[in-house]
Amino acid sequence: MIILTNDDGIDSPALKTTLNALSGQKTLAVVPSMDVSGCSMCITIDRPINVERKMIDSHEVFACDGKTADCVLLAKTMAKEPVSGLISGINTGPNLGIDVLYSGTIAGARKGTLLGIPSVAISIEKNYKKKEKMYFESAGLILSLIKDLIFTTPPPKRHFINVNIPNQPIKKIRGAVATVLGRRGYVDRMKEINNSDGKMSFICEDEEVNEDFTPQTDSWAISQKFISLTLLKDMINGSVSNWDLNPWIQAINTFLEEKNEKI
Repeated sequence: MIILTNDDGIDSPALKTTLNALSGQKTLAVVPSMDVSGCSMCITIDRPINVERKMIDSHEVFACDGKTADCVLLAKTMAKEPVSGLISGINTGPNLGIDVLYSGTIAGARKGTLLGIPSVAISIEKNYKKKEKMYFESAGLILSLIKDLIFTTPPPKRHFINVNIPNQPIKKIRGAVATVLGRRGYVDRMKEINNSDGKMSFICEDEEVNEDFTPQTDSWAISQKFISLTLLKDMINGSVSNWDLNPWIQAINTFLEEKNEKI
C-alpha cells in the first residue's frame, strides 16, 4: 500500500492527475481539507482532528482539517495493511533550495521517512508572476514510474527523494539529473493593511525569488528543463548518504525516451 498526501489540499488542481497516476496501486489518500502550503512539519496538538471521506471520480480520498504531517500520521494509523511507500504531492509549484525548510510537501515525505516509510516528494514548476498552462499530465507520467521505483529501488533508510519537474510537455523535458540543493532565497516583506476594526493587520507581500543557477543544483536543473532528483535526510542537520541515484535517473531517462518515440 502507498500513502498519498499533499499540502495543496483536497481542491488541489493536481490531485486528480496524482490519483490517476497511482491507479493500479493500492493507495490510501489522506490530504488536508484546505491549502496548507508553507506549513512545514507543523502538527495539530491542541484539538481533535476531523476527517471526512470524499470521492474524486472513482477515487476515495480522506480530507482532514489538519496539516500535512497530521495527514501522514493519520494515514499510518488508518492503514489496515503494511505501508510500503509514501508520495507527497504532486505539488503545484517547485520545492527548491530553501523551500525544503517551509514546504508542507517536503514535510509529508520527511514525516513518512521518520515513520520508516520509503518516501518521495514530487512537485511541478510554476511561475507565480504570470498565468501559464500547467502540464500536470507530464508530472503524472513521471509519477506513474516513480510509484514502481519506490518499491524496486527505495531510498536508503532515513532518506527521501525530492523530485521537481519542469512545467513542460513531456516531449520537451530533457531528462533527469541528480542534484544538490541550490541557494534559492526570498525577499521577505510584510505590508500593513487597513483594518476596519482598528487592529493592526499585515500581509506577506509577493515574494521575489533570488536563485543561484550553479550547475548541478536543483534550480539549475529546472531552468534547463531537466527533472531534478535530490536525496535529502530525514533530519535537517544530518549528513546525506552517498547513495547512488543513477538507477532512478536511468529509469526516468529510458521512460522519457520510450515515451517520446511514441509521440
